[in-house]
Amino acid sequence: MKRIIGFLLLVFFVSCEDTIVEIEDKTACTINYGGTFGEMRPLYKIDNLDPRTFKTGDISNTFGAIYERLTRIDQETLETVPSIAKSWTNNEDCSIFTFTIRNDVYFYSQDSSINKKVTAKTIVDCFNHISDTFAGNNTYPKAKGLIKGIKESYNAKKAGNKQNVSGIRLINDSMVQIELTHSDCNFPTTLSSVSFSIYPTEILNKHHQFEDDVAVSTGPFYYAGKDTLAYCFVKNPIYYRKDENGCLLPYLDTLKQYYYIDYRSFTKRKNMFLSGRTDVIVNISTNNIDSLINIKGFDQEAYHSIELAETAIISLNTSKPPFNNINLRKALAHALNKDKIVDSVFQGEDYPATEGLYPNFDSYNESIKGLQFNLKKAKEYLTKYKQEENINVVEINFLKVKGLASPQKELKYFFEKDLGIKVNLVDAEDIPTYFDNIFKGKYEMVIVNSSPGDATLASRIENFYGGDYEIDDKVVMDNIARYKNTEVDNLFDAALKELDEDKRNKLYFKAERKIIHDAITIPLFYSEKSLYLRPNIKGYGLNILKINDYALIHKTN
Repeated sequence: MKRIIGFLLLVFFVSCEDTIVEIEDKTACTINYGGTFGEMRPLYKIDNLDPRTFKTGDISNTFGAIYERLTRIDQETLETVPSIAKSWTNNEDCSIFTFTIRNDVYFYSQDSSINKKVTAKTIVDCFNHISDTFAGNNTYPKAKGLIKGIKESYNAKKAGNKQNVSGIRLINDSMVQIELTHSDCNFPTTLSSVSFSIYPTEILNKHHQFEDDVAVSTGPFYYAGKDTLAYCFVKNPIYYRKDENGCLLPYLDTLKQYYYIDYRSFTKRKNMFLSGRTDVIVNISTNNIDSLINIKGFDQEAYHSIELAETAIISLNTSKPPFNNINLRKALAHALNKDKIVDSVFQGEDYPATEGLYPNFDSYNESIKGLQFNLKKAKEYLTKYKQEENINVVEINFLKVKGLASPQKELKYFFEKDLGIKVNLVDAEDIPTYFDNIFKGKYEMVIVNSSPGDATLASRIENFYGGDYEIDDKVVMDNIARYKNTEVDNLFDAALKELDEDKRNKLYFKAERKIIHDAITIPLFYSEKSLYLRPNIKGYGLNILKINDYALIHKTN
């Protein structure tokens, strides 16, 4: 199965002493320069700064502060715009793209060891390392079915032979050409992912992996270290971008990203926000909003706010027993009384989900619904499963984070009560371990939170259904359900080659309908959260997709 649901997951986070970089006189600019922006996010632990190991959605903002890509997503329009590539062209069927590279982008390292210009050759050298064979290379699965020669280069390296990627070609000092395995007019958007960040290959060790302490930037900030409370980033003094008035970016001196391990805990986030240590508070539920705005002196109207959306989904590992059997998957899907779950766990604050995509997005298709609650059907499928496997007692393992029981506890209750199966709640020690188990396929059943990477149908499909995998201990971000289906592969291949939008969408929806009725994932509930931003913060990306351009953030006082 080449493409399946890619998840933007809740993750893990981490105070640094303020570090200030001197900047040149900005009296000609009206924007206030300087200061520190603090935020607290549930970010997954950063093991190293290698963008090829990128796993989760929230952490993309962290990597995005350090690295530039050939393209980026504009936080206001959500359109794909030039970044290191100042322009690009493509052939008629969108299978070959030619990128013209800017001549004013430099790598920056704090010790000045690697302060050199980014050239077309730099891009080619960097992209040739997408096919490196080290464990944890999550960019390779995304690229191997997309860029011509990636898979062949990977196989050659695996056999001990060096082989460059044939589809990545140096045209001259300022032009790079990339040939795809098939038509894909959305390819420039794919390259905006932090997985395709540009870095100097000199920082790779003999095993083609990042040194642990490497800190080289092409982005608005460079990584300055971490302690027990936060990751700290400092202004890149040779960053190339300017604002619309010609003023150099970024505006801030430093960026701090604090973490919280328990993403359900609101108290720590609230206290950090009210004390002034953070400038934005995210993932606030309706009940938490009430507790925040009722605090004396909190003026709700003075703060910027935005509603965010995500879908909680049960993911089933289809690569091994027991969920390699479709009958057990369908039994669970039909046994879920989502109305009762939502009322029991969330007191009606969230509401039952029918599809993986949140309904407010333009590409939501109300005709694509997951399997509905039907206890009679659920028991019929369970009987089929028992007969096929020749067993009498069904036992499944449900992975959760230690200390966090809901909604797994409630789901266990309903599955055991209504189906008569045994559900074991298996603890992962902490959130990083939880997600590590998911990415490595060391689970049977888990709950993840999903949101699309873009609001358009084409981008949503590419983000939801991207990523091949091999059934082993490798870490993969996409297709964590490890689902294989030739029919779905063929539908997606046909959709990618189809230039007529209506015909292409029909193929996408047909594939999506097949996937959801195979019950590899079970949409559980839609969750509405809010974000509050201090009134003196400007330039923060107040968009529903959580995309931030940290270079544009500044303070009015």
